[in-house]
Amino acid sequence: FALRQGLARAGVPALKVDSDGVSLDHAALEVDVLAFRRRVAECTQAGLAAATDLYRGEFLEGFRVQSSGFEEWLTRQREQLRASALDSLRTLAGKQMTAGATEAALATTLRLLSIDPFDEPAHRTVMRLHADSGRQVQALRQYQACVALLRRELDVAPSSDTRELYRQILTRQESRSSEW
Repeated sequence: FALRQGLARAGVPALKVDSDGVSLDHAALEVDVLAFRRRVAECTQAGLAAATDLYRGEFLEGFRVQSSGFEEWLTRQREQLRASALDSLRTLAGKQMTAGATEAALATTLRLLSIDPFDEPAHRTVMRLHADSGRQVQALRQYQACVALLRRELDVAPSSDTRELYRQILTRQESRSSEW
């Protein structure tokens, strides 16, 4: 009763009541998670950009209910949305690179790393984008940041792919320096 009155005062006819129970009419509401999923499903550059703009962190961050069933559901939802956001960011960065939008791809990949700093392929993408734009120093700094993070947090070295890319960038920088 209170929900129906509150929603009616707000001009939102979103409550459906029938003999089976009470539910919300999703068509009458703008729900960020549903909008996020719709935009991801478009799989276009514009759709993915809009979807990733909607992803602002953990689903229902700070929200707690003392119910193991709810907590299990919430954990699954958080994991699924995070994975979808990361996949969307990877796909978007790929589309941006294909379109030649290097700076947009760099920003997208850095956003990906802000969500998952341990994503080594993303570190390599940042290194490549910097190096291909003539910013070898930034590319080498990205490698050092990756090495430091992996060592500090996981006590591991970067993969052979990452080390090889570092060597290639270093060699490219040295050959450019010797041309002067």
